[in-house]
Amino acid sequence: MAYVLEIRQRVISGYAKECRFADEDGHTTDGTGPECNGECRWLDGGVREIEDRGTSEIAMDDDDLEEHGSPVAWAAWYLTKNHPEITESSAGMTETFDAQWRNHVPDHAWLSGSSEEPYNSEIETETTVRVTGEFDTNQRSKVFALAVLPYDRMTRELRERNEGD
Repeated sequence: MAYVLEIRQRVISGYAKECRFADEDGHTTDGTGPECNGECRWLDGGVREIEDRGTSEIAMDDDDLEEHGSPVAWAAWYLTKNHPEITESSAGMTETFDAQWRNHVPDHAWLSGSSEEPYNSEIETETTVRVTGEFDTNQRSKVFALAVLPYDRMTRELRERNEGD
């Protein structure tokens, strides 16, 4: 077994394709009629999936271990560099980094975040990550605590805790 990051991405929107009142006077299918204010397309907290990009598994190899020094350092580096949109955790972490560092995160927990499409604010890419394989609950909690941080802070936290040396 290996140290693995399972990364799932999908493109979603909080807006329907068409105005739900398109058959009524003053409304158009694209929500721009004189009686439309755009809210007629809002999905009220729901989402419409536009594209499922599937799940990819990224496994740490010997070169990654040599370069980063530990599975925790590798996973934190990979996620903060390649998925800076990750900002949330299903593990109910507390607000302070030290408290997060001590939590024990189960293998079914996930990290998540989203990034808005630069040319269409109605569309975003949602990313969900599970930290699986040989990671134990303590290592996973460290990855969770680090992966939601900006890159500079994550590297500082790793150095201060000698993680990866």
